Amino acid sequence: RQLAAGDIAGALEGSEPVFYFTPGLRYLRAAEHLIFGESYLGYLSLVLLFPFLVYRLFRRFLPGDWSLALAFIFIAIPVGAMFGTSFVHYAQLAARGFADPAAYILFIAGMLPIIGQPGGHRNFLSAFFGALVLALAIWMKPIVAPAAAVLLGGAGIGALYLGQWPRLIGLSVGIVP
Repeated sequence: RQLAAGDIAGALEGSEPVFYFTPGLRYLRAAEHLIFGESYLGYLSLVLLFPFLVYRLFRRFLPGDWSLALAFIFIAIPVGAMFGTSFVHYAQLAARGFADPAAYILFIAGMLPIIGQPGGHRNFLSAFFGALVLALAIWMKPIVAPAAAVLLGGAGIGALYLGQWPRLIGLSVGIVP
């Protein structure tokens, strides 16, 4: 409404002057409403992307059959529902409008380019975009900041040890926002 009225500063404020708990979710929801209208299709699309990201993460560390089986267990069998680690749990939280699923989905999406594939190129762009998506995850819900710090610290130390300077610069510049 504020954007339609020409109040750009009020639209960027997000209708509240101070908001620290989930600062990025209101901007994600505003972008979603601009693209999809008054619906939850943007957040739904993000949640539906989550099983594919989980599969890619499992695929990075396990053989294909195991990865597929674990991704299927994550999606179809709510084994981890009591611990909050199943797809059902993330879908319920997203349906209620919480920022946790978006933050963790973006966190895993940022992990994938940073970790990379065995023998794959670990260059500036993959490190930059991975760190940038991690910064978005932190902005979505700041509670993922310690995990992002551990991931980026380990990747940075590894890049420093291997002399991968463009990768180290990409990690550093990508997390700046």
